[in-house]
Amino acid sequence: MPFDFSHLKVLFVDDSKIMRELGTAVLEILNVAEAAQAADGQEAYQKFCEGHYDLVMADYKMPRMNGVELAHKIRTSPDSPNQEVPIVIITGHLSDDFIGEARSAGVTEVLIKPFSANDLTKHLAYILQNPRPFVETENYFGPDRRRLLDGGYQGPERREGDKGAKKG
Repeated sequence: MPFDFSHLKVLFVDDSKIMRELGTAVLEILNVAEAAQAADGQEAYQKFCEGHYDLVMADYKMPRMNGVELAHKIRTSPDSPNQEVPIVIITGHLSDDFIGEARSAGVTEVLIKPFSANDLTKHLAYILQNPRPFVETENYFGPDRRRLLDGGYQGPERREGDKGAKKG
């Protein structure tokens, strides 16, 4: 295995018991330190506050609190223990509206269903090897949405000394 996940504590959230068991089984095969489960966003937020998770993976469509709502709560709630935790939303319903909603909530990455163990491994490795700096503006707190450095931005939200991306 090219990447060591043995230090990771992951919270896997899905209203489908089968998907939760499948997701956590794959995480266990990857030798994560802990693969916890939650059935919806409310249960996940409670577990997130009680545990010290390094990554949250959440289905988009769930009752009570969906994955994007969970991401928003983790990023903005004053009682969130780690507002900068990487958050992966899992969905089979990709649309421009969804991408906009997820980005605005501070989602780190999106994983499309159905996904393979290889897809999950690549996403985890990418997130860990390429951590995004966090941005805080009046209307947004979350990972920098820009993937490529663009030193040409001169707008009002430009950070002082910025050459395209906030430095850690």
